[in-house]
Amino acid sequence: MANASLDVCQFMCPLPVIKVQEAVAQLESGDQLNVLCYAQNSYRDILSWCRVHGHSIEQVHHQDDKMLLNIKVVKS
Repeated sequence: MANASLDVCQFMCPLPVIKVQEAVAQLESGDQLNVLCYAQNSYRDILSWCRVHGHSIEQVHHQDDKMLLNIKVVKS
């Protein structure tokens, strides 16, 4: 099981979701992707993308105006 990290704070929509999608494509089922994003901008988009594609948000940590999402990759 691998862990990867991704900071998408510098990107504007839709790039954070695209970057998450690209990172997940490189991972295996059961791996974890830690994504740092702005709470107001990207959080809901990334959360929705994970729900649509079957990945689970294991934990969410608030850090000032940012959020750290721990995503468990699920592939069939």
